[in-house]
Amino acid sequence: HKLNTLSLAGNKLTAKGMRALAASPHLKNLRALFLQHNQLGPEAMQALAESETLANLNFLYLKANPLGPEGAAELARSPHLRQLTELYLDRARIGNQGLQALCESDIMRTVEKLTLPHNDLDEVAIDLLAESDCLPNLVTIDLYRNRISLSTGQRLKQSPKLKRFKFLQLD
Repeated sequence: HKLNTLSLAGNKLTAKGMRALAASPHLKNLRALFLQHNQLGPEAMQALAESETLANLNFLYLKANPLGPEGAAELARSPHLRQLTELYLDRARIGNQGLQALCESDIMRTVEKLTLPHNDLDEVAIDLLAESDCLPNLVTIDLYRNRISLSTGQRLKQSPKLKRFKFLQLD
């Protein structure tokens, strides 16, 4: 049997647990990883990013973890996460700085759905997304509960770089 989905939501998982997961030979076929509501910060994201074992992930759910800008930057540096199609970073505290790291990252090239509610993003985030060369497959973005106006958000639909973009969620 090949495990393809794993949920460890709300398990108080820390960097130590993430390092163990990232090194597990039993997770090579994992496609979906649910890690919401844990204690995963930059050190945990470094372990995830450096994991060859988790290179086949398509779906990564990191809602309500204290990633911060540094954690987003660690994730963005991954040489392995090249198959992600859905990335959930709700309440991950990444801010514009963390979003910038992601918008410059090759891990985002396959992402079709990106959720960023409650991340203290502002108008700068729209420019980062609209001008990114690393989001050619982005179809849906959720920016709910950030400091972004509807009129500013509409600029995403006009971006020539976001050719597949169709759906924007704001307040």
